Amino acid sequence: MTPAVLSLIALVVAIVLSMTSRINVGWLALAFAWAIGVYRAGMSADAVMSGFPVRLFVTLTGVTLL
Repeated sequence: MTPAVLSLIALVVAIVLSMTSRINVGWLALAFAWAIGVYRAGMSADAVMSGFPVRLFVTLTGVTLL
C-alpha cells in the first residue's frame, strides 16, 4: 500500500476517532503523519515536521488568543 493511500486512511481514522472520543483531531493527524512519513515513506523526522506550517500556526494562535 502506498504512503498516499495510507495517509488518506489515517485521515479518515483520525476524523472518526475525534468524533467518537475526546481526542484532538489535529494531534492525532500529526501523529499519523509522523508515523507514516518516518516508518512507511522512509522520510526523516525533520523532513516530516518541515511540512508543518509553523508561521501560520503561530499567527492563528496569536489571533485566537487576542
